[in-house]
Amino acid sequence: SFVYWENIRSMKSYQKYILFILRTTTVLFILFLILDPWFQWSKQVELREKLSIYLDSSSSMKNQLSYDNINIGELKSKIDNWTENNNIDTQWYLFGETVRQASIRKIGTFSDSLTDFSSIPNHALINDSEQLILITDGHSNRNIDIKDLDFDENLKINVIGVGSDERFNDIWIENISIPSDLYFDDS
Repeated sequence: SFVYWENIRSMKSYQKYILFILRTTTVLFILFLILDPWFQWSKQVELREKLSIYLDSSSSMKNQLSYDNINIGELKSKIDNWTENNNIDTQWYLFGETVRQASIRKIGTFSDSLTDFSSIPNHALINDSEQLILITDGHSNRNIDIKDLDFDENLKINVIGVGSDERFNDIWIENISIPSDLYFDDS
C-alpha cells in the first residue's frame, strides 16, 4: 500500500481515490470468487421439469382398457409415483371431443364419443410443456390421425399405446352424400 501511494503521489487527489476504489473493488470481487465454493454465497436453484399427460377419454379407449384388463387408476398411480420420485411436475389432461384439464373424478369416466387429436399440439404449445405423454388407443374419428399431428420440434413426445398391435378390419362411415334432387314423396 505504501508503494502504491508513493507511485500515485503525482496524481490529483480525486484520481487517487477513484483508482483506489476501483482496485479495492476488484480485489474484493476476486476474493469473493475464491471464497464462494467454501461459503456457498450463491445458491443453486433446481427447476422441476414440466410434463403434460394427455389421456384419451373416448368410449373406444374404455373398451380397449377393459379388453386388455388395464386399470387406469393403477396406471395413473404408477405414473404419479414415478414423476414424484424423479422431481417432475405433471399436469393431466383429458381429450376426446375437446382437450380439458383432468380432475380426480373425471379420470376413468371415458365419456367422450369422439376422439380428436388435432387440438393437442396447440394445447401443448400454449401450456409450455417440455415433455408430453400421450395415452391413447390411436383411433381417431374426427379431423386428422395421430400420425399426421404437427408438434413443436423441441417437444419430447412419449406415447403409451393401448390395444392390440394387430390390425383388424373395422367399419365406419366415411362420408354421407345427399342426392341433389329430392322429392317429398320419396322414402
